[in-house]
Amino acid sequence: MGQKVNPRGFRLGTVFTWTSRWFADKRRYKDLLIEDVRLRQALEIRLKHANLSHVEIERSINRIDITVFVARPGVVIGRGGTGLEELKKYIKKLLGKVPMMC
Repeated sequence: MGQKVNPRGFRLGTVFTWTSRWFADKRRYKDLLIEDVRLRQALEIRLKHANLSHVEIERSINRIDITVFVARPGVVIGRGGTGLEELKKYIKKLLGKVPMMC
């Protein structure tokens, strides 16, 4: 039998990109990684009804860009953008920072 390779990891860099794009030194890496995992889990639970596909997280020095891929964007955005504002407040409370949603 051959070795089994995850198809996403096998194609990483050629077809797919990383789902998180940021850099941290040794001291902050663990904290930022745990933050990413908690953020993904919270969004997965919160956006279950919108059929969440995946979440991309980009970090710069003082900014977080979160791109959420859903099958039903109208459910996330809400009437007049109110759902998006609630989601921003939820993420801000979860992380204690100001996120930028794309």
